[in-house]
Amino acid sequence: MTDAVIQIVDLFKSFSGMPVLNGLDLEIERGRITFIIGRSGGGKSVLLKHIIALLKPDSGHIFVDGVDIVNLSERKLNETRRKFGMLFQDAALFDSMTVGENVAFPLREHTRLKAAEINRLVNEKLGLVGLEGIDNMMPSDISGGMRKRVGLARAMVLEPEILLFDEPTTGLDPVMCEQVDELIVNSQRQLGATSIVISHDIPATLRIAHRVAMIYEGRIITYGTPEDVKNSDDPVVQQFLTGEAQGPMDLGD
Repeated sequence: MTDAVIQIVDLFKSFSGMPVLNGLDLEIERGRITFIIGRSGGGKSVLLKHIIALLKPDSGHIFVDGVDIVNLSERKLNETRRKFGMLFQDAALFDSMTVGENVAFPLREHTRLKAAEINRLVNEKLGLVGLEGIDNMMPSDISGGMRKRVGLARAMVLEPEILLFDEPTTGLDPVMCEQVDELIVNSQRQLGATSIVISHDIPATLRIAHRVAMIYEGRIITYGTPEDVKNSDDPVVQQFLTGEAQGPMDLGD
């Protein structure tokens, strides 16, 4: 019996009559790194937004620590969202704030900590991502990879139980991709957090994931260890992993 921190049951979501999630079921194991893979536009980011309750499904259930969040009040939802930290694809830093102010923002919004304790936590989390001493710099003065790391420090500053990563290596060079992968692994080890990663990076998926789920046509068509997925006899899974143009997956959509 697995210890599932998140259980998604029979989830449906359509936009303008077009189904994106089509009866999707998935369990996210506590304390593990789970990668969610699939084609662009296949519903990965839509699923992530449902998990953090930025979108509401047409039907279905999303249990977080056993509580169905689908019909929670806004107050209860905000309490549940405290369990999450999210690193957006572009880091989503506030350009008008310093690095330190960006990392401190969740603390100022959601706690009553004094300035000295906020500064201590900001410096601690910047240290975890290897960015000590840059708290007074502006986002425009640092590289794209450094902005990603600042975004991760901000995501971790409330010490969430669950970290969400939306295509964290998009637009980065191979060396920086490797660094971001290490950050995902290290943050999971240091915080003991559950990590959910949306990714197109198949080598990274197979290298650092504990579990892999693939979305196709609005459902999870394979789920298991990287080795399980690599050895899947589903031709759609194999076509996606190898990147072959020819196969059962319709590339004309």
